[in-house]
Amino acid sequence: LEALKHIHGRGVIHCDLKLDNMLAHQEEDDTFPIIKLCDFGLAHKIDSKYGNKALKKTTVGTWGYIAPESHKNKYIGRETDMWSFGLTLYEMAVAYKPTQVKGYEYDKGDLPFCPRDWRGRSKELQDLILACMEMNPKKRISAEDALQHPYFSTEV
Repeated sequence: LEALKHIHGRGVIHCDLKLDNMLAHQEEDDTFPIIKLCDFGLAHKIDSKYGNKALKKTTVGTWGYIAPESHKNKYIGRETDMWSFGLTLYEMAVAYKPTQVKGYEYDKGDLPFCPRDWRGRSKELQDLILACMEMNPKKRISAEDALQHPYFSTEV
């Protein structure tokens, strides 16, 4: 999330955020690994002439991680990365994507949090995922705001 805040602050949208594009690096004396973003091959630069968005010429990203609005709009913003970040958190928590829940499609009801699979996971994590995967991109949480989310202040 710090990496997203960093690149977003420099006007870059990754456009292909997923577990495959995250690397864990851990020094011997560190308690937790540092997660680094890689593969900026689909990244876009935000331009003020597009209203702080980036003009995309083709669909960018990996199917299943692309924010819903990216299919319809020719301009994308930082919020597209936040969708992918939320989806990645969801996948890390339960080892499947929401669309793998039988009968679920984005924009067809609430995000599925199957009680059996989410047992023992914090409500704060679910809340953060919901804020990242808000269907309305204008209401989606930013990387900077996500870092202030209560999930990151809870005990591990």
